[in-house]
Amino acid sequence: MTDLDKIFKAIENLQSGSSYKLTTHQNNEQLVDEELFNNIEWNSTNNLTWTKVKAEMDKLWNLAIVILKNKSVIVENEKCFVSCILFYPNNI
Repeated sequence: MTDLDKIFKAIENLQSGSSYKLTTHQNNEQLVDEELFNNIEWNSTNNLTWTKVKAEMDKLWNLAIVILKNKSVIVENEKCFVSCILFYPNNI
C-alpha cells in the first residue's frame, strides 16, 4: 500500500463520502505530506486536518485485523496484510 493509497483510505475512514481533487507533487508523485493535503480541492465539506489524516494513515500500519473463516486473528505491524484487509475484506 502506497502513501497515496493510505491518504485516500484515511480520508474515507475519517470523513466518509468526501468529494475532492488531489493533485500530486510534480517532482515526486508518491510524496504525501502536509503541503499535498493543504492543496486538496474539496468539493464537499472538509472538517479534517493534516494531523488527523496523518494519524489515521499511521494507524493503517500499526494494527491489522485479519478475518479468516470466521476467526479473528490480530496481526501487529504486518504490512503485507493491510492492503487485503482495507480493500478486499471479503477475499481473506
